[in-house]
Amino acid sequence: MTEDEAYKVHIQYTFNAFCKIVIRHAAIDIILKLRRRWEREVSLDYLMNEKFVQFAEPEQFEEYFFTACGQTAVLYHAELAAARDAGSSSWMKPPAPRTQPTPMPSRAACCATRP
Repeated sequence: MTEDEAYKVHIQYTFNAFCKIVIRHAAIDIILKLRRRWEREVSLDYLMNEKFVQFAEPEQFEEYFFTACGQTAVLYHAELAAARDAGSSSWMKPPAPRTQPTPMPSRAACCATRP
């Protein structure tokens, strides 16, 4: 084997060793990243088996039922229900009946009245 061929083989071995080191360190980085992620996550089985402590009671809203246009609706706010019952609000009043628009005068009538 000549010196040129021996040098090429040396370079190839060196490059292969470098690639193995890079791949090994990339694998270590991924393993550490996954380990940190697993340490942060909480198992769903653990949460299901653990006693759940409720820190606050859910709000219980009073329900106020009313019917409009054949549909029953629910109000959860006392002030809104009181305003609706008192009739002071115009939001539940039916719309005023429509009137027929007055017809426009014909063009001939408009022109005849001009001097």
